[in-house]
Amino acid sequence: MSNQNNIAINWSAGAIPIAQISSVLNQIALSAQTGAVDIFLGQIRADEKEEKCTKAIQYTCYQEMAEKKMQEIASEVSAAFSLQYVVIYHSLGMVEVGGASLLVVVASGHRGEAFDGCREIVERIKKEVPIWGEEIMEDGTFEWKVNS
Repeated sequence: MSNQNNIAINWSAGAIPIAQISSVLNQIALSAQTGAVDIFLGQIRADEKEEKCTKAIQYTCYQEMAEKKMQEIASEVSAAFSLQYVVIYHSLGMVEVGGASLLVVVASGHRGEAFDGCREIVERIKKEVPIWGEEIMEDGTFEWKVNS
């Protein structure tokens, strides 16, 4: 875990427990200046490709590099949207269909900044952070997932 100013980057071995959301909300010391909290929870879908269905995704990364990039993104977006808190959890290892693989929670003074900042963080994580997903199909075959 990394923590700088009101930014926390965390890793989950496998799926992120749904109870983690309330835990994160309890960790954020909501002040009298906080007017909005926005939450993004990304889950694994049962995508169908060429008559095959996704069973799970196996996430791997170069953790030090990925964490550094997430910290950079969180810091830049936090400054741009005046976010008070940013908490990011990403899964490593196997996450089955229906399991959560990405949690982003932000707090700000106003809802617009919370909505926009949260979306910007999610989009940049998907595009810029070196985390790879090996999509495991029900028949045992796999392919590398392309983020979109």
